[in-house]
Amino acid sequence: MRSVWLHELTSDDIEAYLRRDDTIIVPIGATETHGPHLPLGTDTFEAMDYSEGIARRAGVLVAPPMWFGDSPHHMGRPGTISLRSQTVIELLKDVYRSLVHHGFRRIVTFNGHRLANLPVIQIAAKQVKEEHPDVLFAVFDPVQIASETHRRIRTSPGVGIHACEFETSHMLFTHPDLVRADKIEASRGTYIDSPLVPEDPFAGGDRVLWIYTWRDQLAAAPRGHHGDPTAATVEKGRAIWDAVVANGSAFIESMRRFTGARHAEPVPIAADAGPREHDS
Repeated sequence: MRSVWLHELTSDDIEAYLRRDDTIIVPIGATETHGPHLPLGTDTFEAMDYSEGIARRAGVLVAPPMWFGDSPHHMGRPGTISLRSQTVIELLKDVYRSLVHHGFRRIVTFNGHRLANLPVIQIAAKQVKEEHPDVLFAVFDPVQIASETHRRIRTSPGVGIHACEFETSHMLFTHPDLVRADKIEASRGTYIDSPLVPEDPFAGGDRVLWIYTWRDQLAAAPRGHHGDPTAATVEKGRAIWDAVVANGSAFIESMRRFTGARHAEPVPIAADAGPREHDS
């Protein structure tokens, strides 16, 4: 193929592709504040960059990126453009339905907007899946698909992940010209004083899903970012990139081999494996 991007190809190109494969990646990000050091399009750049990397390795196509997401909590800073949750759901459903109409049967959504877009993506994919049970849907998110790498390389645990160590590392690796290095500064804030709402997304233990608005976000992160971008490096960006692309392309191979869910027969418990009356 001349390109992995759907919008750079012709209808004849897509027709030829569909004769040999039916997989496509749908990147979705956001246009929202990312502090004084990162551009508003950071989440979409991430979705595009990772999607293209996975597509090149796996030999699949990528749909045009969706530059807007579910971002009402960032409306306190200029430049943020947020869609209503239902708008994102309906937009995704229309994209999915269009792709299914043309014969795509393996659809991967790559979410660059971290945890915020995941609920709407899941709702949209589930609803279209109900309409087309034979179509396979999966969602890739860098925090989830490369969580072990994030944990291994981080040097600023205990803080948030918006325009932080990880996102800044990605942008330093892929778009260094868009990073305002002279404006990088740490930002720490608290939404509610409770261990059940940790600032660290990789913290273990019990937790509560806390709902907040742009006013709460602005109070906790007045400069538009939440985390420690001073810990960002090009090397960390490369490490996350390698993990996301490797795991993403490997999972696409799993989707290609998928023939249906299977029930695993239970393993019988050995007769002498249970507790005995005389055991203490």
